[in-house]
Amino acid sequence: MLPNRLIVLETLPTTAHGKIDRARLPTPTDSPGHDHPAEAADPSDRSGRLGDLSGDLEDIVRELFVENLPAVDAVRPGDDFFSLGGDSIKFTRLISTVAKRTGVRLPLRDAFEAATPAGLAALAGGRT
Repeated sequence: MLPNRLIVLETLPTTAHGKIDRARLPTPTDSPGHDHPAEAADPSDRSGRLGDLSGDLEDIVRELFVENLPAVDAVRPGDDFFSLGGDSIKFTRLISTVAKRTGVRLPLRDAFEAATPAGLAALAGGRT
């Protein structure tokens, strides 16, 4: 299910316990001028690729390499995850985290063959 309207909020209303207070969330009719029609997604596009996200995606992947590889302090675009000490389980988790954070779903088999930040960004369709 995809929303047909989006409402932009400065902050989310929270309860005293820090959870989102759903009762205080506005409805599209409560906030005229601040809601936006959601762009319709092309239902035939199942690639999960975001064309202009490559630079951001590469940065996100570099950060995730560092998070998942305790012995690594910095990662260059061409650094291979496995050469830096990563294993297949950690890499699979990394690819899952990329999907959760960015919405970009990378085919796992292809991702294993492109196991660098630059390679994964290119796989996402952001580079030529």
